[in-house]
Amino acid sequence: MKRSIVYFVLCLSTVYSDANFNGLDASPASKSDFSSSFWKEYFEKVYRNVTGAAEGGVFAKEKHEFLTEAQSKCLKDVKYIFRHLKSKWVIQMLDAYGKVPSGTLRGNFLWIGKYEECVDVHVDADRNDSRSEIDGIYCVATWNVKLPNNFNLPLQQLPVKTGLCLPESCSSLDIKQDIRHLVSLLRSLPFLGEYGEFLNFHSMTCKETFPRLSVPALIFLYILGAYFSFIIAGSCITLCEYIRSSCTSSSKCAKEQSSAFTDFVSEEGDAHFIDGESFTELLITKKSCSLLSNGAFQRCFKASSVFLRCFCLFSNTAKILDTSTTANTFSCIHGIRFFSMAWVILGHTYIHNTNIIGNYMDLLHSIDNLPFQTVTQGTFSVDSFFLISGFLLCYLFLEESDKRNGKINLFVLCLHRFVRLTPVYMLLIAFNTLVFKYTGSGPFWGDDSDIGSCKQYWWWNLLYINNFLPLESMCITWTWYLADDMQFFLVGIILMSILGRWPVVGLTIGITLLFGSWIVTWCISYYYDLVPLFVGITTATDYETYKNRLVLAWNLIYSKPYCRCGPYIIGILLAYIMYQNRNKNWNMKLWLKCLGWCCGSFCSLSVVFGMYHVQENATLFHFYSAFSRSAFSLGVAWVIFCCLSGNGGNVVFRLFDHLLHDCPCNQRNI
Repeated sequence: MKRSIVYFVLCLSTVYSDANFNGLDASPASKSDFSSSFWKEYFEKVYRNVTGAAEGGVFAKEKHEFLTEAQSKCLKDVKYIFRHLKSKWVIQMLDAYGKVPSGTLRGNFLWIGKYEECVDVHVDADRNDSRSEIDGIYCVATWNVKLPNNFNLPLQQLPVKTGLCLPESCSSLDIKQDIRHLVSLLRSLPFLGEYGEFLNFHSMTCKETFPRLSVPALIFLYILGAYFSFIIAGSCITLCEYIRSSCTSSSKCAKEQSSAFTDFVSEEGDAHFIDGESFTELLITKKSCSLLSNGAFQRCFKASSVFLRCFCLFSNTAKILDTSTTANTFSCIHGIRFFSMAWVILGHTYIHNTNIIGNYMDLLHSIDNLPFQTVTQGTFSVDSFFLISGFLLCYLFLEESDKRNGKINLFVLCLHRFVRLTPVYMLLIAFNTLVFKYTGSGPFWGDDSDIGSCKQYWWWNLLYINNFLPLESMCITWTWYLADDMQFFLVGIILMSILGRWPVVGLTIGITLLFGSWIVTWCISYYYDLVPLFVGITTATDYETYKNRLVLAWNLIYSKPYCRCGPYIIGILLAYIMYQNRNKNWNMKLWLKCLGWCCGSFCSLSVVFGMYHVQENATLFHFYSAFSRSAFSLGVAWVIFCCLSGNGGNVVFRLFDHLLHDCPCNQRNI
């Protein structure tokens, strides 16, 4: 068994390029002339040489002319492994290999081995040996496996990831072609030919063990350090101001105490001395105050405090953690935002772990239930944020427009939003591109890395148009939301300007955009025969086809603003209605409340749970893609309307509106 594994290592570490096979009868003129018989003969000779060397403990000393310098070094390290087959570190290297585990018929195609055991392999050679050391490097080989039809598995094509523990000298070699030829050789064997057809080598990735920081990463860290120095300086200024104010108050108290002490001495005729601790405290306070009252220090302090105070940790933390509200604050929106954010985190927790799940069959069985639809259909949580954004934009814009008599500088408004978001956004992209890869390690670390996309398409994010890139080319995939939201904002303020001056025209444009979004989404889904995201995932029979349809739906519908603007427009229309009737007393009849809650609940719950175990129906899927997100937003919009109009009742009020204050919802109006 050991010989077979080491022989496999040797096969991986030899490359057929630049071949000059001395001693072999067949010598093809070009790479394209390689035949199965030639490779059989070649590998048989290699195997005989390796077997004889392993048994005799001595390797042939001649140089392999068909190997490059790097490949020759790799082969030398493999020979060194053969000479120390009884050593503990060699056993560890072989033990770290990924092997076929149990549960294969349950979809377990993750034969990853032990990453830490491989990268920890390090040996100091004997004094008489020419080799000084060997470090292990971990490589992950990905295979596409096409299962036979008689296996009757839901996913007929799955990626197999196998861990390979190799000497570090072999990590730079391009061994993809060698593995493909090895698979071809296995397929030609009579007893493996039938099963070899199901294996198709895809890629090989070697993991960095101890990566060094690049120059751009160091520059970014220096910039980040300068930013943190501003935070420290701003915090120190605030602390100095606090000490100075304390000194001022202490000086007043000291003067009062001194006056009282003088009076006491003059009256009694005898001095009662102050204790040692009080005297020391007064002395330190006096020295601190004299230092802070220095003229040069005060001038420097005034010059820098205005700028540095913006970075103060104390004041900014106090603002971020401030939970106080005003009379015009829509507290119910904070509750909806909290539940939506929790929903987003829950969904991403599952989505970003699907690549490292071994037993796919067990996974499909565990998620095939009605309650789990809250996870698979968690994408609707994003529509809550679009609805809230549209509502706040419209209501606050109309409120500010009335205060300023309609005079609002739209350019300054857009510039303010761009400046508020972009610096932190660019900092995130720079961290993800330059530094994030150094923050971890492991067999799967960096598999879903988008560093290459960020280096090439980062300026799409800067312009907030990255949602028009395909999924595989997008830098930080989830930032498509920021692009959509920025585009909605730009169109929304134009719509608000029209709505404030010509209400009928503005409402007509808004409703037209809403209907247009439905029609465009339906046409795209119909033309490309798309499937709604994650609908039917537990019943799919062809994994690759289903995955391609999901990616296509994401690229054409899910991330596009003209397909996702429905909730945003609904939020704008709701805010306009609430603002125009802000002084109205909404006393709705009981039957109307019940009807509204039934319709709102049906709209929201039906799109989340209504597609469970629904047979594939193209017509139904097209209409679902077009109307589902707007329907869900209508249900959430009804909750906001009830809380702000005083028709929510105590239960809804306590859930969404005021979690910390005991105030009845029916007493609150806008």
